[in-house]
Amino acid sequence: MKKYISSICVLALGLIGMTACSDEEGTTPGGDSQPTATIYTYTVSTPNNPDNDLSLRIAANDKAQEVYYEAVKASELEGLTEDAIINHVISNGTKVELEENQQHGGRFADVLVKGMFGDYIISVVAASGNAKTLSQVSFTGLDWKDIVSGTWYFASAIAPAFGVSELPTVLQVCTTDDHLFRLKDLFGEGYSMKFSTIDIQGEDEDGVYTFLRVPSAITPYEYGSYGPISVQDIGYWQNNDAFVTDYGYESGMYEDYSCFFMVEYYVSAGYLGYNFYNYFIPD
Repeated sequence: MKKYISSICVLALGLIGMTACSDEEGTTPGGDSQPTATIYTYTVSTPNNPDNDLSLRIAANDKAQEVYYEAVKASELEGLTEDAIINHVISNGTKVELEENQQHGGRFADVLVKGMFGDYIISVVAASGNAKTLSQVSFTGLDWKDIVSGTWYFASAIAPAFGVSELPTVLQVCTTDDHLFRLKDLFGEGYSMKFSTIDIQGEDEDGVYTFLRVPSAITPYEYGSYGPISVQDIGYWQNNDAFVTDYGYESGMYEDYSCFFMVEYYVSAGYLGYNFYNYFIPD
């Protein structure tokens, strides 16, 4: 197993810029002659599940008298014409209540679609009498299969920020992508940590391991007034894959599913620590 490397735990002073979708996005009326509805999609946050839930803003123009939506398995729409899909949505979907935007004009509805597993199509129909138009977006909901239960061990340098040294969890693999894994509810219910294998291997005294990538994941733990602690691998932090593949900051998984993780812990103001290993050890 990779040896412990002395920690660097200095809080960076530079603020990290963040962007977010405006509440006003998708509320301005269009100039189309036909009824139309535009779909804007947003990633959900806890307590909703971003693996299987999706937030929508449906923005309708002033010609749309009624708007309906429906989320169905993509396979159910195979072979259907556009007219058949429109009729299906109106007959089986949900009619939305459009809200007037007092400041910018236009009408919109915010919708939460939950519990999608596998490939889905979300269809929205805007109707005015016999005139009907269709808009669609796709979504792939992830499903997971247990591999082994185990324990996550924080590096001693970062453990004080979380107030614990170890956490129970379950290693799972995605049923539609055998390169995608997660440690289920690692940081609390709804706060899993995903990671993926890449086509590079290394070897040390404990055997052959496959390199891993760890995209950003938020935790419910907070660091003082700086807000939630997040985690990601060094390559994502530096926006340079070479930090993981060439510069020695790799994470890896052995054949017995034990893993080591070289990751950066950070808050809105900067990093809390990196350059040490955390471990997942199967039971």
